[in-house]
Amino acid sequence: MDLLLRERLDRDPGMIFVGTEWSKRVWREYDIESGPDKESLAKFSKEIAESTGAEVALLCHLFAFEDKKGTAYGVEFPAYVAFDLALLRLADSSVLWRGSFVRRQKDLSRNIFDVGEFVKAGGRWLTASQLAALGLDEVMETFPLKQGR
Repeated sequence: MDLLLRERLDRDPGMIFVGTEWSKRVWREYDIESGPDKESLAKFSKEIAESTGAEVALLCHLFAFEDKKGTAYGVEFPAYVAFDLALLRLADSSVLWRGSFVRRQKDLSRNIFDVGEFVKAGGRWLTASQLAALGLDEVMETFPLKQGR
């Protein structure tokens, strides 16, 4: 997901990508294990703002990233991807925008009403990375900052 987000955000020179490792370090420093409470999120937001000079941050929480077992034309298990994105105002840690994607690719016979997704996938089984890229494109259609699309 880092690579996919970096590709989209690097299009805008006003956006800084810090990535997962930086975020994990800050989470550890504030001893956040299962998710932030209001106080730790405020500290995290302050750290991002002071370190980068940013006013907002796009946070990604990856819930599932399971690759397919099989080939492009036949699988035992399809890819499964689930993530949330949240655009956070750093001054007060408020969520300005949220987008979610949860998808396990289905074959056309089980998903006849979603021919569009089948066509977007090129009529083949996608890897988790390919499915995540399609999901990110879908979610970013409603992203409020034009440059990140």
